[in-house]
Amino acid sequence: MDDLRRKKGIETKKRIRIATTTILAQEGMSGLSAKKIADEAGISKSNLFHHFRSLDDILIDLFESITSETAHTLSNFEFETLEEFFHMLGELTLQLSVEKEETFIAMFHYFNFALTNPDYKVRIDKLKQHLINIFSDYIRSIEPISHAALTNIAESIVITLDAFGMHYSLDRNKEKFLHQWHIQSGFYCHYLRNT
Repeated sequence: MDDLRRKKGIETKKRIRIATTTILAQEGMSGLSAKKIADEAGISKSNLFHHFRSLDDILIDLFESITSETAHTLSNFEFETLEEFFHMLGELTLQLSVEKEETFIAMFHYFNFALTNPDYKVRIDKLKQHLINIFSDYIRSIEPISHAALTNIAESIVITLDAFGMHYSLDRNKEKFLHQWHIQSGFYCHYLRNT
């Protein structure tokens, strides 16, 4: 009985995340409300607040789950070279932009809102730092890289991927994206190996 209840709770949280993503993508942060999320998820408002204490908690959970999904996807691969690792990061960014377009658009609404809201800015910085740590750990596991080089480049990788993904979502040119990312990641590999 407890397993069934836990499974149902996980499914409900997933529906809440999907509903939040849909509303964020379509209406931005100003469109979010507990009632809209509950209606979109097909649950009551009280059920929504049974799983999350506030809208902020829903947003924190949503974007932490996106970061965790990225980390989990990367963990399914073994990289022998930095080039393989960077190629996969480009592919994952494309995949997110294409297969999860709504999620990608929701992320940009959230980021834009964070520009003028100090609390949200702190959350974005935490998510960014989490990705920096994930990418740094992978790079270290592939090749021995100096700490100074890795510190200087890891944040740039996260920022550049965001920008590349945003521009890809505007023009939908996969070949152009992969070509540009190949050039950029070539610079990263050179820097990491020669600093």
